[in-house]
Amino acid sequence: MGSTWKLLNVGAFIALGGHLGSLAVTSISSGHPDSLTCYECRACASPCPWKLDPSGYLVAARVNNPDRRMLAQYNIARYNRLVGTREPDREMTLDKLLERDPYMKVIIGVVLERDPATNEITKVEKKDPMRIEQAKEELEKLRAEGKDAEMTDIYEMRAKDSAFYDPLCARCEAACPVALPVTKFIRDVKADEKYR
Repeated sequence: MGSTWKLLNVGAFIALGGHLGSLAVTSISSGHPDSLTCYECRACASPCPWKLDPSGYLVAARVNNPDRRMLAQYNIARYNRLVGTREPDREMTLDKLLERDPYMKVIIGVVLERDPATNEITKVEKKDPMRIEQAKEELEKLRAEGKDAEMTDIYEMRAKDSAFYDPLCARCEAACPVALPVTKFIRDVKADEKYR
């Protein structure tokens, strides 16, 4: 092996060591050094009734950044029916979500059919995920055209926003192959929207 390749290999190992060392420092400073043991297998995501990716909380703790974006695919009508009635301050509305993060991604849809007895949507034509600011403009446009349209799902949000809405059912913990206390990570950022 030539000296150029040796230097390249040594440089790569130094860069990799520096990167892994920085992750150790940030995870310790977040108060969750055990976040390094998550290898993001996504086993915690499958039992989640809200279609969250709980490993997003662990990654946010690993880099000590509660503003890190994660997949959080809440169905708004279902969430408001189950959680919003119990905790009205956590009800998901367009204005409340817009206040939290104008760059949050949401899904809107044109309602094609509603159950006349419950007024719940039974058939909807969903649009691609878009920023919540764009969604508000799109909804206003669709409603001006006389269409029944509303925000149907969250698609992506910051870890601290997802933690605010997370009902902490703890199904993700049971599925974790390395038995990480996922709800501990969620509770920490839920309390004051930061780690530690």
